[in-house]
Amino acid sequence: MPRTGAVNPSLFNRLLNASPRTAGRWIGRCFGFSSPHASQPCWERVVAGPLAGREILIDRRGSGAWEDMLAGRFDAAIYDAIGQALPARGGIVWDVGAHIGFHTLGFAALVGPAGRVVGFEPNPSNCERLQLNLEKNPDLAARIEIHRCALSDREGDCVFALSHDIDSGASSMSFLEGTASSVDPATSARWDRIVVPVRTADAFGRDRLPRPNVVKIDVEGAELLVLRGAAETMKSGRATMIVETHCASAVFQVNAWFETQDYKVRLLAELAPSRVLLCASPM
Repeated sequence: MPRTGAVNPSLFNRLLNASPRTAGRWIGRCFGFSSPHASQPCWERVVAGPLAGREILIDRRGSGAWEDMLAGRFDAAIYDAIGQALPARGGIVWDVGAHIGFHTLGFAALVGPAGRVVGFEPNPSNCERLQLNLEKNPDLAARIEIHRCALSDREGDCVFALSHDIDSGASSMSFLEGTASSVDPATSARWDRIVVPVRTADAFGRDRLPRPNVVKIDVEGAELLVLRGAAETMKSGRATMIVETHCASAVFQVNAWFETQDYKVRLLAELAPSRVLLCASPM
């Protein structure tokens, strides 16, 4: 039998992986005290943008990105580009790297009742929060289909390095092993490793998943893998592709790959500290 008071290894890993605020809250609960600044995720109302008037579950004090989301400023350029690429009625958007569903829900609002959004997210902690956000917005959730897997250039399984700490923003930086992650190695060395299913976009297309008008890709260093696995889908559907990259070499590599597919690339936005959004459209 385990010793009384022994720390569960999985829980210990999650604490190491957590932000100081998250770890502090847990320690406070265990020892009967709390920080005067402690907070918990709660339902917060979005005041502008496609999700205006909707609520999402976040700890708004954990990351500056949440304030931008609630104000309708976060990645506003993506919504402008998607709005231009969708047909007059409906449309299909694939959200590769759905995180907790903020963009997924926003895309569902854009496509309307006649449209559809397909999200892909391998981090189980993100998926749990995403599901809660969908349940809070059932009319939008009816337009959304979620696949708990990663997209890549092959079918099978892959080791996935992940943070469970959603509210600091760390879970959004989880990544497939062997890719060019932007996470500091000393930090990611403390993260959990799990095996996740990986599939290709082309395989989903052959499974009769509706071909997209727009694909948004935010996969922390695995951008080229996703694109290589989507070559067939791109040729047949000629979707607009929106790709987030985190370093100059990735920008050049992604741009070069699109050129081989007869796509033209433009800079959509350059965001601090290292986020670059590219929009690629068929020539």
